[in-house]
Amino acid sequence: WCWHKVQVLLNNRGHQVIAPDLPAHGTDATPVSSKPYEMYVPRICEILDTLSAPAILVGHSSGGMIIDEVARRRSDKVQSLIFLSAFLLPVGKAPRDVMAMDQESTLRASLEIDVARGVSFVRKDVARNVFYEDCSDEDAEWAINQLQPEPLIPPGWPTASTPEGPSLPRVPRFYIECLRDKALGPRTQKWMYTESACDVV
Repeated sequence: WCWHKVQVLLNNRGHQVIAPDLPAHGTDATPVSSKPYEMYVPRICEILDTLSAPAILVGHSSGGMIIDEVARRRSDKVQSLIFLSAFLLPVGKAPRDVMAMDQESTLRASLEIDVARGVSFVRKDVARNVFYEDCSDEDAEWAINQLQPEPLIPPGWPTASTPEGPSLPRVPRFYIECLRDKALGPRTQKWMYTESACDVV
């Protein structure tokens, strides 16, 4: 749902756009108890396998880790990767390492953890400040009402990035830096795309 307006713009420019709901997100009914995070990458791989031509994969925030791993598994199906203010993990680093060093982010302080339900969520009264500060009131209200709890991912998953080898053809990478992002700070974004192989910023 969060790609709705972008999808319309890209369709109008002649692109075929697929914006799937990940397991346990949006309208997908996968229960949180079934470890949906283990299904994210396979779900995108399944979609790629139905396409007749390589795709441009776009990942925002934690979606960066998903598209990076998809490209490792389906390099022949991926034309390029676009990291939109996203996790582009340097070799040997895990998501928690990156989050711990990000002093600009307001996301961590805004997260509520419900261990019993196995989810985390951002309270609606602070979501505007964290995610939608520069959006119109109408767009912000609509988006906040779409938010739902995020499945908790256990420590150590996913594993930190590994070096690319001969069996992993390099897929071109583009990074779109968002200078006002409050969930993933600009300095952290810059550190990631500087430490990782990235073709264009």
